[in-house]
Amino acid sequence: MYIGTGLWDSQVQYWESAKYVARLRDRRLDNNLLAFRIQLEAGHGGSSARFQRYRDLSENHSFMLNQLGSPAGTK
Repeated sequence: MYIGTGLWDSQVQYWESAKYVARLRDRRLDNNLLAFRIQLEAGHGGSSARFQRYRDLSENHSFMLNQLGSPAGTK
């Protein structure tokens, strides 16, 4: 599972996501990967950088491909 949040999110504060991830990790019954990412420049709508949306999407896709065992997800 991949959980991402932004440090400057005015709707959902980053510590709410951190508490959620901590609870999931504490109660998990498997060894599946649980990744947590806080983007330091992002807000509720993501980062304001022009192409950051594409970087974020490629990071999400890379994580999914890695979990599916694709060699493309290991780079």
